[in-house]
Amino acid sequence: MKKILLSTLALALLSVVAVLPYLFGVQAERIFQQQMDLLDSNNKISIVESHFQRGWFSSVARTVIAIRDRKFTILAVHTIEHGPIPVSEPIQHILSLTPLQALIHSDLSIPGIAQSGGNLAMGALTTSVNIDSTTSTRIDIPPADTQTADAATLAWEAIAGRIVFEPARSSWKGIIHIGGVDWGQEESSFTIGRSTLEFLTYPGSTGLAMGNSTFSTESIQVHMPAVGGPVESTGLVIESTATEEGQNVGYTINGSLTSVMLPAIEVTGGNWSMAARDLDLDTLTDLNGIAIDAALPLNKLIALVSRRNAKLETALQLETDSGPVEVTTNVQLSGKGGSVNPLMLIGALRGDISLEMPGPVVALAAQSALKNEWSNQKGVGQDPEVSGNQDSESLNAAVSHKIQSWVDRNMLTRRGNQYLFRASINDGSVRLNGKPFDFLSLLR
Repeated sequence: MKKILLSTLALALLSVVAVLPYLFGVQAERIFQQQMDLLDSNNKISIVESHFQRGWFSSVARTVIAIRDRKFTILAVHTIEHGPIPVSEPIQHILSLTPLQALIHSDLSIPGIAQSGGNLAMGALTTSVNIDSTTSTRIDIPPADTQTADAATLAWEAIAGRIVFEPARSSWKGIIHIGGVDWGQEESSFTIGRSTLEFLTYPGSTGLAMGNSTFSTESIQVHMPAVGGPVESTGLVIESTATEEGQNVGYTINGSLTSVMLPAIEVTGGNWSMAARDLDLDTLTDLNGIAIDAALPLNKLIALVSRRNAKLETALQLETDSGPVEVTTNVQLSGKGGSVNPLMLIGALRGDISLEMPGPVVALAAQSALKNEWSNQKGVGQDPEVSGNQDSESLNAAVSHKIQSWVDRNMLTRRGNQYLFRASINDGSVRLNGKPFDFLSLLR
């Protein structure tokens, strides 16, 4: 009798052990599909292809993720080991007493980016699906370089990090370390030094992405012929936050940098902030669903800021080798909530803009404005000698004349080596540098 009982218990235990991997496989497929649905709900990302073939002890899956209307795709091939004890790491999970629902190994590649038209191998992800359905993904992308089909070169150093998914909030939290990225094509190049990205994102009540992120990098170098020389920034940090409260959405962006080397000026430190508050949630949700390349409807853009009487605040402070640059903006709407009439919108604006900058910065702005004017004159059949290829003396004279014209028209005021710009609007009335603004001056 005892032998029969023991045999029955052993058979029952073996049956449970045998069926557990299949049951865990069913749950793993459910979680996998949930994550695909979350990615597909973002209008900037779409799941072009998704196949899941479930087995007893392991499953295989294949997904193709497109970014920016299929202009960039990532192919992922997944091998999914079912819990509670993954067959590739049994001892580790037995000794640590950490059973899993699944262990997913994903190989990533970018189709058609290599010059030969083949797939560019990116690296691998290892995802642990825990018993409570949370997931933890380890990122491991080794250094590589390639030449793309348009004769550009692309190279990156090792990329590593971890991303945690919590199904209760449908939230993603992670940190990614980037060793560096270098892109070049003909005379243009773009290089990012060692960088780190930390983020927490979750869907709001209408599916809009909410949360916060911090990006920091040692250096960014840009070289483009149109800029006139290399531009290098060091110690750049950008922090962003998106929040939802009732029908109001707010965004903030704060940043700082250690230095920027421009062709004609050096920035030795700076910080900035921008806040857009009380944006309309429903309108923003509608705009988020519009295709990236589509034209944004004007009535929606006006409704975005008018329905909740939005506020915009910005501040910029830079230290340069020629003097400080300071910009502040405070603008808000009042009393015209819901209107999509542009004239009504102007009448509801309240705020002011303040700008202070040294002479060399104003000279750069004047030079840029002149080059645009000369380019437009060439484009409509004017004298080809009127171009950006001016000699140094005549260019300096033209820049001085342009700056003086701004001062004469009260667009700028001078205080020593600094130039000031002050603008305010109230009940549709605009004042520049303390004087009423003549809109007809724009036609002169």
